[in-house]
Amino acid sequence: MNKKRVWIILAALGGICLFLPLVLRLLGIQIFPERSDLLLCWAGAALLGASVGVLWRLGRLSGDPAYRRKLKAESDERCQVIRDRAGYLAGVISLTLMMTLGMVFLAFSSLGIPQWVVWILIGIAVFYGVTFWALNHWLQRKM
Repeated sequence: MNKKRVWIILAALGGICLFLPLVLRLLGIQIFPERSDLLLCWAGAALLGASVGVLWRLGRLSGDPAYRRKLKAESDERCQVIRDRAGYLAGVISLTLMMTLGMVFLAFSSLGIPQWVVWILIGIAVFYGVTFWALNHWLQRKM
């Protein structure tokens, strides 16, 4: 779903939240508890205002050639590969730190760290490794 469609949906929800309590109050129907409809009106107004502002900005930017080039560059395959590699490396570094921390806590049990914390850290690391291996083999076979 693109950004414009999401913000149009949010603007519609904001309009509904803004005007529904007022219409219901004029019709004499009381669905909401006392004075909570005022909160819903304020939230709807804020959501509608923010959505209209973002939609106005997106409309203004859509005519800008530099913005279109930037969007095209962000969706380029090379940039996606770089982002994927950065995410993979960040995951491996986090996994290594988590595993190391679990082993240090396991070796130095005198630090007072509960054993279940250590085993959760090690379990997360093992789960990540097994999941990575399985997904890697599955995706290689699929391609």
